[in-house]
Amino acid sequence: MGDRKDTDERNAIKVMHAQFDLIQKQKQEIIEERRYREEMRKSADRSFRYTIIAIVIASLTLLATIITWFI
Repeated sequence: MGDRKDTDERNAIKVMHAQFDLIQKQKQEIIEERRYREEMRKSADRSFRYTIIAIVIASLTLLATIITWFI
């Protein structure tokens, strides 16, 4: 009966180690996902700013063109 208890304890320890490893892997995946999302957010913000700048430049160009028609 002692052997069975020892075997059960060893198996329980193996399961706990496997669970711990899985949790560590999941934590790392979460950290990587957060980094990826943060990078995507920064990229989206940058693209938005460039789009606004491009619209302003296009509007100024259009305004300058319209003004030159009447001069």
